[in-house]
Amino acid sequence: MGFRDLRDVFDPDLYLPIGGKTYRIPAPTMEQAARLKSLVLVEMTDEQEHAEIDELLGAVRDELFADGVKWPEFTHLGRTALLWAGAGDVIAEAHWHMAQAPRYVDLDKLKESTTNREARRAARKSAVKAPAKRAPRKAAAKKAG
Repeated sequence: MGFRDLRDVFDPDLYLPIGGKTYRIPAPTMEQAARLKSLVLVEMTDEQEHAEIDELLGAVRDELFADGVKWPEFTHLGRTALLWAGAGDVIAEAHWHMAQAPRYVDLDKLKESTTNREARRAARKSAVKAPAKRAPRKAAAKKAG
């Protein structure tokens, strides 16, 4: 059995819709993907993030601006593309769909609540419980009989 050319049956690019139009973000090169895999795991400065987005988007960036895409939409699309290239489809899709979450969820309180909950669980697990006291079996049998 012969294999068909992968480029005939597989599209590695990312497609993101904004305002009724779908933008095609080309798949990163192997060098870009290797660099982004390490960068998305650390906190980037705004300048680093925007430089990586510009490089990853290439000509799509100009198309987005020409179409009048708003800055928050552009940065959201760009961050999604960074996550896609550096962390994979699942993380990128979660980010794409959670666009409005920071408006509705106080992420700092959520993080603090989660940290406190984990600390309480750890404290409960480490607490040593004294064995329950039981009446001796012989004494309990004599009283019953």
